[in-house]
Amino acid sequence: MAEHAAGSTEIYATPKEIMAVIADFEAYPEWAGQLEEAKVLAKDRRGRGTQVAFKVNTPLFPAAYTLAYTYEPRDAGVSWTYVEGTLEDLSGSYVLEPLDEGTTRVTYDLSVALNVPVPGLLKRQAAKQIGADPAVHRQGRRRQDHRGGGDGRPCRLARSPHPGHVHRPGALPG
Repeated sequence: MAEHAAGSTEIYATPKEIMAVIADFEAYPEWAGQLEEAKVLAKDRRGRGTQVAFKVNTPLFPAAYTLAYTYEPRDAGVSWTYVEGTLEDLSGSYVLEPLDEGTTRVTYDLSVALNVPVPGLLKRQAAKQIGADPAVHRQGRRRQDHRGGGDGRPCRLARSPHPGHVHRPGALPG
């Protein structure tokens, strides 16, 4: 059975800035928790990854999988589907909606199904490690701007969405 997560958040960055970070797959291991490797296997004519292989080492088991990415026009979002690997399925999307004053609403929808005989609670925890806890959502939580603003605006995107953990202030220009 697949684990599912969905929601939205606001990020103080433009859709173009957010998409640039999303598409920087090879940088994911620098900030994404247990993600050990991300390798772009194919690119579109704009140089964005359309097929990407990932290796993840969770506390329960290692996982390796390949995802296919499809980009929406005008930096409006991206979706991905499972191609192959040690999981049963992994799919999702980010929809980017520009708001006012350089803020973007990011709506995410993620689904992950593991292909291992693991009890329910452990399976849900492993699924969250692999993909059901999007970093873009955590990045968009309202908090004080790391530049000292503290004005309650949605936070600046510190790094990228997708599986893993991230907190790298200053990744985008101020």
